[in-house]
Amino acid sequence: MKKTILILLVIAMALVFAGCEKDFVKDPTDNTELKSGNSGNDKLTGFDQWGYNWNAHQFNGYLMNAWFGDELYPDAPWYKKEPPFEGDVIAYQEAHPEVLDYPFWGYGDMKLVMHWNEACITTEGVYQYPILDSEAWITFHYSQGEGKNKWSQYQKFVAAKSSYTLEMIDPVNGFGIWYTGDGEFAGYYYLWPDRVLVQVQNAGNIPPYLLETYKSPLVPGLGKHKK
Repeated sequence: MKKTILILLVIAMALVFAGCEKDFVKDPTDNTELKSGNSGNDKLTGFDQWGYNWNAHQFNGYLMNAWFGDELYPDAPWYKKEPPFEGDVIAYQEAHPEVLDYPFWGYGDMKLVMHWNEACITTEGVYQYPILDSEAWITFHYSQGEGKNKWSQYQKFVAAKSSYTLEMIDPVNGFGIWYTGDGEFAGYYYLWPDRVLVQVQNAGNIPPYLLETYKSPLVPGLGKHKK
């Protein structure tokens, strides 16, 4: 069973990363909190200019702005970049040529809707740590294109359990397989430490480098596994 999954995953990886460079998402390595833009002094309400509503645990907007407004990398050159991206790739990069050096700029006008719970990111915009054995979950709904060229992909991540074991398939690009303590396939490791990718749902004309539709055999729930 493991060999079959491994072969399929290697094939999938060739498609996922063809012409698409991704960076590891790194969690904090200690208990130092990543503070939100208001330094945690005031309650964050409503959507900010980049599309985050920390109090409601959601983001809705362009993928570019999700990177710009994210609290995960406060020292990044694109952190809190203004003005926010409004959908015109050529016009924006002509006005701000430095974006051509950003690793995510190639995603163009892709849109994203994210939801998460308090165990993942607080209402103050603080990423929680550690994730392992928590009830944390986060979902990503990507979309791009119009009409017959429109596509979307939904991804769901939940916290891994300390009883799970991880087999890294591609350490450089951050891809692997999670197994339960009984050796059963639990889901994929995909960029996010201590999280299990338990569901991918595709619709429309999906680009060939994206993940294929699948669901964890443990019947994923938000923050929960059967075992």
